[in-house]
Amino acid sequence: MLALPAVFTGTPRLIGMLDKSPRPTPLNTFSQTQSHSPQMHPLHSHKSYSPVKHMSPPLKPSPPTHSAVLKSSVPPTPVIPVIPLPPEDADERSDGYPSPVRLSPFLAASSADHIVYDFSYPRAATILPHHPLFALIVSEQATQPPLSSLTVICPILAGWSLVIHPHSASPFAYITVLGVLQAIHTALRLGIHRNEYGTLTRDEQVRINVAYRARCSRIADARMRAAEREQGIKRVDLLGDRHIFSGLTAHSPGVWELHLNG
Repeated sequence: MLALPAVFTGTPRLIGMLDKSPRPTPLNTFSQTQSHSPQMHPLHSHKSYSPVKHMSPPLKPSPPTHSAVLKSSVPPTPVIPVIPLPPEDADERSDGYPSPVRLSPFLAASSADHIVYDFSYPRAATILPHHPLFALIVSEQATQPPLSSLTVICPILAGWSLVIHPHSASPFAYITVLGVLQAIHTALRLGIHRNEYGTLTRDEQVRINVAYRARCSRIADARMRAAEREQGIKRVDLLGDRHIFSGLTAHSPGVWELHLNG
């Protein structure tokens, strides 16, 4: 009896003519004829390998998504042109509109150089002629660009307004700093009518009487003081103790608000 090999694994296989099974094709002999066969070689039957994948044409790019279409359809940001500003001393801008009106530093409430002017004194008793810059104030333009008319209002005096023009005796065709101060001074130095005084409340009448007596007592010259008392209550007395010029501020086009303090 023939002895069997010590180790035998697998299925017995006949040698030579009896072996009818197809031999495996070498891996490097893959040809175009095999590409037409739907079957894969047993040695390469793993799912991760497919000859068809290597022979397929390159993929075409996918069409743009909805978000990409929206992004490309947004119009570009418009470029805003830069328009140069006109010179500050220009009376009219290049576009035909008037330049903003600026007050002289002698009149602007925001300026530390505005003139301190007491409207309660008679004009002859004011210290303005002794101001070190009085010669400049006489000819200084009240506004830039210069104006031939402007309106002043005062919140303390309800319904009161004053339209100022160049004085008839002034050699200038525009309103000067001195012209503004003198026009306000003249308007506030006018007496009030008895009927207007009668429309005031009792408390208002008492306050105005106190302001009237205080105004007259501040005049040092005896003759001038007596003359002031004879003229009676003036509109400046309606201001109470707030009768010192504290500057102007813009209220509306062509209108300026008068500020006062005590």
